[in-house]
Amino acid sequence: MENENLLFLEAFKHLDKLCRELYPVGKGVTSYIEDMKQTSVLFSRQIPGWDSDLEQLVRFRHMRNQLAHEVGTLNVCISTPEDAAWLEAFCRRILNRTDPIAMRYQLQRPARQPSPLPPLAPRNDPNTPEPPGRTDPEPPRHRKTAIGIVLVGAAALLFSYLLFQLIFR
Repeated sequence: MENENLLFLEAFKHLDKLCRELYPVGKGVTSYIEDMKQTSVLFSRQIPGWDSDLEQLVRFRHMRNQLAHEVGTLNVCISTPEDAAWLEAFCRRILNRTDPIAMRYQLQRPARQPSPLPPLAPRNDPNTPEPPGRTDPEPPRHRKTAIGIVLVGAAALLFSYLLFQLIFR
């Protein structure tokens, strides 16, 4: 009896340590459970076994608290070898990113869409043919803007010169 409880406690401590590494708050399995409870039904319903995993984690946290805080519980068989095996398997799921929270993150993260346009070829590549119907490429946009700024500046300078000539003549 004691041995089964100790195996369970060791497996739970391993899971708790993993959960403490996942969450900055440092409440271990409790943080994981809270995260699951706060997850939208839209996501949790898409993940197989979500409810049963949550139910098991809550049950095992309660068992761990009984073993840790209630007097005389170590001598009573509270856990089974299957409970410890489930906890160890859940630890492996976390490490393999197949646990419920990892699967939720995969659902939340938008899938990368392939670009609908092919990548542009470099301009200076002699092997790249010019597009049909265009022999002289259009100047880049920044060049047009620079030309416009120079023309406006020249016009302003000319206007200032003429105004100066009219006033001080």
